[in-house]
Amino acid sequence: MSTLDTDVLVVGSGPAGSAVALRLARHGHHVTVVEKRPVPRHKACGDVLTPRSLAELGLLDVDPLTRGGRRVEGVRMIAAGRELIEPWPSHPDLPAHGAVLRRDVLDELLRERVRATGASVLMGHEAVAPVVERGFVRGALLTTADGEREIRSRFVVVADGANSRFGRALGTTRERDWPYGIATRSYWGSPRSDDTWLETRLGIPDANGNPIAGYGWISPVGDGTVNVGIGLLSS
Repeated sequence: MSTLDTDVLVVGSGPAGSAVALRLARHGHHVTVVEKRPVPRHKACGDVLTPRSLAELGLLDVDPLTRGGRRVEGVRMIAAGRELIEPWPSHPDLPAHGAVLRRDVLDELLRERVRATGASVLMGHEAVAPVVERGFVRGALLTTADGEREIRSRFVVVADGANSRFGRALGTTRERDWPYGIATRSYWGSPRSDDTWLETRLGIPDANGNPIAGYGWISPVGDGTVNVGIGLLSS
């Protein structure tokens, strides 16, 4: 089994993991990012970027609008037969607009920035178990299409989401009494792809006509399609 060495191991290459890797690499640390998926992934509600998200990405020198992101001015809310259009709240430190960019495109844009710093990004490498020495996490056991390998590091950042297999191996659990959210979406061709407003619909009825705890959305992607989805709470 081959072994790699690095200063910092980042598990997960989504926006959180890539942001950490980018900042650390720019400060001179040797960083290795591992991502279990061999190709970029989608996420149900991951295409919308609020002004605060854009501000954070700006600190990383990342502008989604340069990669085909669709600028959006605010939210069109529909509920109980009424419609309300609201621009994003003004803030002295945030842009006055949001954006819509497919999540797989955003993730790959961030990984490009990470690679440009000299950090390593290993796709198709899943961290399945920690390497522990004297009570300290000093790396991870990885599974790949070619078998297993080990990576050793001084520090480990766990950034692969709430369902992290690696995190569970370290003892993280979900509070099953707490509500949880689920979401699904699909892309549809639409003449509203170039809309400049997100649309949300509240008070969506269930099969019996009763409103559910959740909302639907239509996000203009700007490439001829819209992202249509719904998010629900277990409550």
